[in-house]
Amino acid sequence: MLASSHGRDSADAADRTDSRSFLSSHRALAVRSREFERLSAAAISGVGALHAMAAEPGEKPVVRRSPDRCLVQFGPVALTVAWLRHTLDTVAEGELLVIVWRGMIAPSGRFGSDITTTACTPVRSATVLWEEAFRASATDEASWTWQPAGVDIGGYCSTELADRCVERLRLAYAEGDVEAVPAAALPTFR
Repeated sequence: MLASSHGRDSADAADRTDSRSFLSSHRALAVRSREFERLSAAAISGVGALHAMAAEPGEKPVVRRSPDRCLVQFGPVALTVAWLRHTLDTVAEGELLVIVWRGMIAPSGRFGSDITTTACTPVRSATVLWEEAFRASATDEASWTWQPAGVDIGGYCSTELADRCVERLRLAYAEGDVEAVPAAALPTFR
C-alpha cells in the first residue's frame, strides 16, 4: 500500500514538474497568447449574442482590446479580462484576472474631450460585482486549462471560461447583482 502511494506521489510530482517546465518556456508564451485571444473572441461573441437576443436591444456592446486586455461594455455592466504579467514574464508566473463591473468602464464615444470646463459633472465610479483570478495549467498546448487561483484540479478551456464570464455578465445585466446568484447556477469545472 505504501509503495503504490509513493509511486502515485512521484507521478503527481512529475506532472507538476512537467507543467511548470512547459509554462516557464518561451513556447508557452505563444500558446498563452493564442488562448487569451480564443477567450477574448468567445467572450465578445457571447456578449454579441446577448445583445442580439435582448428584447429591447440598446446600444451595441463597446469593445476595447489590446494584446493582454479585453473590455466589453454591455449597457450598465462590463466585463474585463486581463493577463497580468510577473516581472519574469513567464506564463507560470502570470495570472488571468476576470472582473464583471456595474457602471461605465468604456464610454460609447470614440474619444473624450480634451477641453477642461469649470462645470464638471461628477462621474460615478464602477463597482466590482464579481472577480476571479486564474492561472494557466498545462504540460503542452493540447492540455491547456485556466484553473481558479488556489485550486490544483479541474479548470476551464478558454471557450468554457468565456461562457462562464458571459453568464456572469448576463446575470449582472438582468438582475443587477451577481452576488445573489447561487454557485449551482453557474457552469462547473470539467
